[in-house]
Amino acid sequence: MKRPNPLPPDQMTPAERRAELCRLLALGLVRLMQRDQR
Repeated sequence: MKRPNPLPPDQMTPAERRAELCRLLALGLVRLMQRDQR
C-alpha cells in the first residue's frame, strides 16, 4: 500500500487536491467491488 501524500493539502493546487481525492475515491470503489465479488 502506498503511503499518504507527503504534501500538506494547503500547499497543493486545487487540481492536485482534486486528483488526490479522485484517486482515493477510486481506490475505495475498487476495494468495495472486490469485496462484493468474493
